[in-house]
Amino acid sequence: MGTSQDRRDQRRAAVRRTGPAPRRRKRFLTLGRAVLFVGIALVVGGVVKLLLPSMTPLLTAGLAVALGAVPLIIDLLRELPERRRARGATMGPFAAAAFVLLVVGGGTAYVLSWTIDRITSDETVRAQRLGAPVEGTLGPLVAKVEKVEVTDNFTKVTFTAVNRSAIAAKVSVVDSCRLIAGQAEFRLDGLFDVLREPFFLDVPGGGTIRKTFAFPGTPEPGRTTVTMTCGSVSWTGSDAQWSGREFVGRPLRVADIELAPVG
Repeated sequence: MGTSQDRRDQRRAAVRRTGPAPRRRKRFLTLGRAVLFVGIALVVGGVVKLLLPSMTPLLTAGLAVALGAVPLIIDLLRELPERRRARGATMGPFAAAAFVLLVVGGGTAYVLSWTIDRITSDETVRAQRLGAPVEGTLGPLVAKVEKVEVTDNFTKVTFTAVNRSAIAAKVSVVDSCRLIAGQAEFRLDGLFDVLREPFFLDVPGGGTIRKTFAFPGTPEPGRTTVTMTCGSVSWTGSDAQWSGREFVGRPLRVADIELAPVG
């Protein structure tokens, strides 16, 4: 039987052979960093659309990625020397973090910006297409189209409605107004249209309002003629000259709106 000194020597030899337990390598891509990337993307997307509403979703996503990369680069420079000294260390964790930043962070900013654009229709105007102002009438109600602008995804029609009577007019808008261009028809009946446009347009007796409707889609780029129609129109009140019963259920229509070609 060995002595107690022999047993202590055997234990020391085993420790020298195996060495201390390896240190667990820290993860570079943590949940906290992923949440930070997404948070930066959301903040950047919201601030950009507030200050620069016409910036495209792609540029907004690029800016979010650029700003989100700042903490990533700082952490990379801080941890890179230690990882170089570590045996078997690779750049895989940094590549994974960059992937999350690009795909998750940039994708979040892009989707947020795209959604805001569809809700607000605040896109850069590419062309002013109205050839000349055009009027349409329904009894005492006169609608004059003053401007037709196109963006990448919308046709914006600005018009003034004048009520020449004492009776109030209520024009149906959502799921009612449409822009007809030949065989194409652009309607205000989608989810984003419901969030953006009013359900009714109230024109008080003797009143005037100015409104812009953003129709999803754009007409053909060549010279063409379109028609805007909204209906039906309901009337309340009384007037010695006009009777709302004569126009109940009839739409407000502005036809022969000539659009200039765009290059």
